[in-house]
Amino acid sequence: MWYDATGAKDVKCHYAIGVEFEGGLILGAKRLSRRSFILGGIATLSYLYFDLHSIAVKRYTIKISKLPAEFQGFTILHLTDLHSKEYGESQRDLIELINRQQFDAVAITGDLVDKSNPSMKPAISLVKGLQSKPIFFVPGNHEWWTNYQIKSSLEDQGVHILENGHFKYYIGNSHIWIMGVDDPYLGRDQLDRAIAGVSDSEPKVLLAHAPNIFSKAINCKIDLLLAGTYPRRTS
Repeated sequence: MWYDATGAKDVKCHYAIGVEFEGGLILGAKRLSRRSFILGGIATLSYLYFDLHSIAVKRYTIKISKLPAEFQGFTILHLTDLHSKEYGESQRDLIELINRQQFDAVAITGDLVDKSNPSMKPAISLVKGLQSKPIFFVPGNHEWWTNYQIKSSLEDQGVHILENGHFKYYIGNSHIWIMGVDDPYLGRDQLDRAIAGVSDSEPKVLLAHAPNIFSKAINCKIDLLLAGTYPRRTS
C-alpha cells in the first residue's frame, strides 16, 4: 500500500516488504497537519517535530521493498520550512539537539529562508553544523521569492543541490537513488528530468518542497517521498 501520511489519500499498489529503512527525522517550524509523504510498505515515517515553543522527537521505521542489506538502519534527517528561524546563537541549540540523534544523511526540502526575513545566516550556520554528513537540498517558493540568493552559499558548503536531478548514493557496492525536484508549488518540478539516467530498479527517495507531486511520484514508482508543507498563499 502507498499512502499519504495525513490519511487523505489511499492508493493501492503491489509491494513486498524488504529490509528496514530507518525513517527521516522531519524538522520544521510549521505544524505537520498538512504535510504529506509517500511511504513504501506499511510503516510510517519518523520525524523530529519543532514548533516555536516546544520540541518533540518521534522515531518510526519505514520498510522499503528490495532495500539493499547495506542500507539496513539507514536514517535520513529531514529538515523543512525553517523560514530563517533561529534556535540559539548560530543555531547552537538546534545543532546540539540534532547531533544527539543518529542519522546518515540530511535532506532539506526548501524554505530555509523567508521572503519577509531573507537572512541566510541561520541557514548557513545550520548547514555548517551538519557538515559531517552528506546534505541534499531542493528549493522552495521562498528561495525563489528571494531570487535564490542562498544557492551559491549552499554550494560553497558542499551541499548537493538536486533541482530536477538525482544522486547515486553508495554504501559499499550497493546503492539507492536520492532524487530531487524544483518546487512543485511554483510548477518548477520536472520529475521526468530528475529520473532520467536512473538506470536500475534500486530504491528511489524523492525530495520535494510541496506534496502536490504525490500522484506523479506514484506513477514513477518512487519508494519514498520526503516533502515540506503546502505553502501559504501570499499576495
